Amino acid sequence: MGRVATMAMSYNLGSNVSVLYLDPDFWSKVTSLPIPSRKDFESGGGIIWASSRCAPERTGRMAERMKLVKIDSRGACLNNAPRLPPGHESLVLPYYSQYKVVIGFEKFTDQDYITEKFFYPYLGPK
Repeated sequence: MGRVATMAMSYNLGSNVSVLYLDPDFWSKVTSLPIPSRKDFESGGGIIWASSRCAPERTGRMAERMKLVKIDSRGACLNNAPRLPPGHESLVLPYYSQYKVVIGFEKFTDQDYITEKFFYPYLGPK
C-alpha cells in the first residue's frame, strides 16, 4: 500500500495551498481609487455597519461612534437605514460598494486571517 499525503488548504499562509479572497489585480485596483473627501462623506454613502449579532460591547462602541458621525446601520443592531438582505457576498456586495467605509467586527482572531468584510467594498460594482 502506498503512502498517503496530507495537505492543508486554507487562508493560513503556512498551509500547503493558501487560498485568499483576492483577485490578482486587487491591490492595483484599490490603490487607483480616489481618497474620499469630507464632502464625499457629507453627501451620503459614507460609512456602513451591518450587524445582526448585537453583542453589548460592539453595539456600545458603535452607539458612541454614531453620536460623532453619520453611520448607516443596516443590520438588526442600532438599525437606522434599510436592512441588507440576509446572506453573504453575492447579496451584500452591491450595497457595501456604495460606501466609502465599511465597519466590520470579527468573531475570532487567527494568524493570517482577514475577514471577508474587509474586501466587500472593493469587490462590488462601482
